[in-house]
Order: sequence, then C-alpha cells, then structure tokens
Amino acid sequence: MSYYTGRPSDGTTRPTVTVLISRSASQLTDFLRVADDRNVKVIPFPLHTIEPTIDRLDPQTVTHDLEDCSWLLFTSANSVSIYFDFLHRNGITVPTSVAIGVIGKRTAQEVEQYGLQVALCPVDEVAEGLLDEILRSEPQREKMIIIPAAEEIRPVLVEGLTRTGYRVRKLDIYRSVATPRKLLPAIADEHIDYFCMLSSSAVQRYHELFGSPSGTAVSVGRITTATMRQLGWENVIELPEPDLNRLWEVIDA
Repeated sequence: MSYYTGRPSDGTTRPTVTVLISRSASQLTDFLRVADDRNVKVIPFPLHTIEPTIDRLDPQTVTHDLEDCSWLLFTSANSVSIYFDFLHRNGITVPTSVAIGVIGKRTAQEVEQYGLQVALCPVDEVAEGLLDEILRSEPQREKMIIIPAAEEIRPVLVEGLTRTGYRVRKLDIYRSVATPRKLLPAIADEHIDYFCMLSSSAVQRYHELFGSPSGTAVSVGRITTATMRQLGWENVIELPEPDLNRLWEVIDA
C-alpha cells in the first residue's frame, strides 16, 4: 500500500487519499505536480469540454462595439482566453478607455497574462457580486457593457444591468459540451474520498450519470453548493474561496 505523505499534527501517516476533480489533466498541471509530491491520487474527470464559437462573430462588428464600450466583463478564465485570442488573431486592440471587470482571482490572472489590468474583481466571486460592484461604480449609460461568455451562463449580469438601464451586449463565444460517459475515466472500482466539483453544471452532469457521490462532495462556491444540496448530495464541504489550492486544507484536515 502507498501512503499519503502529508502528516497530521500528531505526526502519524494516513492512507493514500483519492480525489476526483471535474477538470481535465491539462487544466490541473500545477495541482497534479503537488499531488504527486504528496502521494495523493487525483482523477481528472472533465464532465464538460469547451467548444469555442467566437469565430462566428464579425471582426469589424467586434471592433466597432469595443469603441462604443465602457466595460468588458468576464465570468471565467475560459472566456478571457477565447476572447483575447480572437482579438489577437484579428489585429484588434482594446481601447484604453475600456475598463475590465471579472469574477474571481483566476480570471483576473488570465486577463493579466494578456498585459491588461483588471479594474474590478469583487470579493464576492459570483455574478451577483460583480453586478453589485458594477452598479456601484456607475458606468457611463451612453456606452455599452460587453459580456463575452459561455452560451449557458446564468443571466444575472445581463438581466441585472439591463433592468437598471444599461446597454448590454452578451457575446456567446463558446459552449460547454457534456463529455460522453464512455470518454470519462472508469471509476466503478475506485475508492474516492473527495469529489471536487468546480461548477454547478459539473454537479448536474455527474448526478445525471452517477447519482450522488459516495465520498465527501467539495464545492468551490455557494452556487455550486446550492446545486449539490438541491440534488440531495450529503457530506458537502464548500472551500473558503473558489481556489482549487484550498482543497489541500480539506485533505489535510
């Protein structure tokens, strides 16, 4: 038997911990490196794949809209990379007058990878938090707010901003496609201690395929937690913030 090398405060060892995470191995490079060092088994379990649809957009229209824009709002790191890669391919630059708001530190870091600054990243890392902060900042009503995002995001931002009188353009730049069960790792014979779900859609897809998990369900935020509870999942733990690295605190507890 292999052993988990992280030690509790009394200095004893514990059996290997197995963690299923609703993300592909390519998105877990740093986490897998740490897990390997600590002898923790990770099962990458991408319940959805990303299918970009942004190339359906007309570059001239995108350019014109940016010139008439006060804010760009991003709800995920995927939306940042897909949108800015499109701009780069088409020689489009973001005017300096455009401010950028994001949900979450990971999304902010992705923006910074493109040499841009984030003007707004709310402490409450959900759409409601970003909406509240944007309304508090009182953007110019004569200019547009653009939200490049997945087709299926919750309508909180678009509806909230529209309802309060702002011109909003949501750009559907990718869709989340359910991974066929046959392409997922076989887990029937695995003893899994933690099932870490990084989105509500992942929770719903897992439940559709397998029902409630047998181990501890780990959520990255209150919206995901609410979906788990609505589906009757038990033994639910919500990370202190939506950062996968905080999962080590759960494992070490």
